[in-house]
Amino acid sequence: MTRTALVLGGMGGIGAPLSRGLLERGYTTIVASRSGLEANEGQPSNAALSGRSVDLLDSESIEQFCSEFINQWQSLDVLVITAGTAALGDVAEIEPEDLSRMLSEHVIGPFHIVKRLIPLLEPGGHIVFLLSRMGRSPRRHGTAYGTAKAATEYLAASLALALREKGIRVNSVSPGAVSTPMFFENFPNRAPASALDPKDVAGVILRILEPEFDSLNGAVLDLEHTDRENPGLGKTGSTGTVDFRPAIGEHEIER
Repeated sequence: MTRTALVLGGMGGIGAPLSRGLLERGYTTIVASRSGLEANEGQPSNAALSGRSVDLLDSESIEQFCSEFINQWQSLDVLVITAGTAALGDVAEIEPEDLSRMLSEHVIGPFHIVKRLIPLLEPGGHIVFLLSRMGRSPRRHGTAYGTAKAATEYLAASLALALREKGIRVNSVSPGAVSTPMFFENFPNRAPASALDPKDVAGVILRILEPEFDSLNGAVLDLEHTDRENPGLGKTGSTGTVDFRPAIGEHEIER
């Protein structure tokens, strides 16, 4: 039976290795980003991979994307949301429009897509959100981005409660610093060795899609960077440790 996966932000630092991993596991994989597959950086040439353009800041773009997706695909097994940029700065540097943009990219746009595509998700379907440590541990420069990621966590937990009766699981992965172009644009003085490898974060997402984690729902997986000689994620080969814990509403979530 063919399984279908959609990766929002599938051309990004984490999305690209995630898309490759899904293809290797036999998923028909659709990646969605502002540029579709135009960049094609490091993505394999494969008939099971296709790209679509969508702008999370534009509701009309989202509606067009969802309508075309629904018309083409009869079902959806996995939806992973890794898309979004980061507007960083303290209260003196961040403007209201920056906060509005972050909320649109990380909360409103993804919610719009999830809501439209829920009818395609069958029992056993899985939605995964990418969070950020900045949304869980406040920083003065996280006024806009951190606030949006904190809201994303709550959205994911709420969806986990709402969709569990349909047999659809919603989980989140929350890494610290990840070695992506976006990270080094914002923190140019940070050494690459101080950040998680995007492949490792993708590996954790791929791992929780495996049958052994079918009972995991409403959880946040915190990823910590550790010494590269002492990986802590078992068969994912990651250079970090993972902490499984319930999301908001612990007493209501069935693990």
